[in-house]
This record gives sequence, C-alpha cells and structure tokens, in this order.
Amino acid sequence: LGDRVEVRVEAVNMDERKIDFSLISSERAPRNVGKTAREKAKKGDAGKKGGKRRQVGKKVNFEPDSAFRGEKKPKPKAAKKDARKAKKPSVKTQKIAAATKAKRAAKKKVAE
Repeated sequence: LGDRVEVRVEAVNMDERKIDFSLISSERAPRNVGKTAREKAKKGDAGKKGGKRRQVGKKVNFEPDSAFRGEKKPKPKAAKKDARKAKKPSVKTQKIAAATKAKRAAKKKVAE
C-alpha cells in the first residue's frame, strides 16, 4: 500500500461493471516513513513540560435544554377522534371493489 503505479485502461465492460487495467510502471514507496511509537514517546516526554492545564475551579455556564422548552400542554384527545373521520374511497377504488364483488358473485353462482 502506498506505492505509486501507472496503469493503462485495457477494457471496460459496462454490463458486468468491470475495468481491465495493465500495469505500465510502479515505484516502491519508502518504508518506515511515518513516526514510530518509540519516536513519538521520546518527543512527547520532552515537549510536554509546559502543556496546557485544565481549569478545574471554573464553573461552566450550563442550563438544561428543558429551560428553553416550553411546558407541555395536555392535548385534547376527544377532538382528534372527531377530526379523523373515515375518508370516502376514491372512484378508482370503488370501481375495483365493484369488479371484485361481481367476480365473486359470478364464482358463487358457478359453484352452486
């Protein structure tokens, strides 16, 4: 991982969503470039002498979000029931229902 490569697109198959590449050239990435844990530990001990300290005595300005929310009012449940009346079925639905009833009636007559 991390090596530089140069490729050429050989073929593209849109149906199978596949792309064929051919390798032109590659360069090896240098190994051990990043800092190791040992190097970090060495620098961390020397550099952290005058670091920031947390202020312990300072009070935080904190208010619960319930202070910003209004008090909940009880909702009238009876009013909702009156408002939710059954909707009248659409014309399309009525036609489908009528056709289904007719088919069932015809089947019943044939069965008798």
